[in-house]
Amino acid sequence: CELGENRGVGFDPAYVPGRSQGKNPDRITFIQDFYSEEYASYHGDLVCCRMTLEHISDPAAFVSMVRRSIGERLDTVVFFQVPDVTRILRECAFEDIYYEHCSYFSPGSLRRLFEKCAFEVVDLRTEYAGQYLMLEAKPAPGTMRNTSLPVDNLATITDYLGQFQNNYKNMIDFWRREVKEIQAEGKKAVLWGSGSKGVSFLTTLNIRDEIEYVVDINRFRQGAFMAGTGQLIVAPGFLRNYKPDIVIIMNSIYQNEIQNDLSQMGLAPRIMTLGT
Repeated sequence: CELGENRGVGFDPAYVPGRSQGKNPDRITFIQDFYSEEYASYHGDLVCCRMTLEHISDPAAFVSMVRRSIGERLDTVVFFQVPDVTRILRECAFEDIYYEHCSYFSPGSLRRLFEKCAFEVVDLRTEYAGQYLMLEAKPAPGTMRNTSLPVDNLATITDYLGQFQNNYKNMIDFWRREVKEIQAEGKKAVLWGSGSKGVSFLTTLNIRDEIEYVVDINRFRQGAFMAGTGQLIVAPGFLRNYKPDIVIIMNSIYQNEIQNDLSQMGLAPRIMTLGT
């Protein structure tokens, strides 16, 4: 809203008042509730939904509701972002699988969902080092298929699934050996990233006392604890005195940024990443 001098309405039952730090907070209104047809009177030129659709138990019902709320305003642009399951399977990204996700979408399944719900998909691509699907669509009077967009090769997805099943145990065994070796050598390791990847990594491996701290730049998470395993979440500056021997990065896309932050603190730990 700031960048485009726009006005916005956000729906989120977990929104915490007072956290908005923009220069023009009056441009944004937050409603502490799930979006539903109760709010169909709130019209927008852009409907944006990031990292939420995969948490909804009936995605077709939700997307259809969004389409009904748009009605005949065919210039409305809809943007959705979700994880790409093909990457998760191909790279055996077990840290991206957790119980809060009701659905996992491939490019083809996401496209078909929106076409079924009377949208014309105008763009569908992966971003963020291939981790997420970005879909842009506009309302259509009926089913409208864009033949230039991806179509799933089911044989390839089936092959990826088989690879995941074969690689999962090896991946888990690798990380368990690494953590056990770190502990046996008396070294200190920290995780960087307290989000869902970090939670899934720690709980899948059942890591508790072996790693004491998780680093996160989000100041609202600092001082809290990791769900399930209990590690204290700390600010990056904590590492100046703690001086970890190993930093395990939960998302490799941030590796250069994190290494730069560590260097500025005079630290040179061994770096390990997921997704590489």
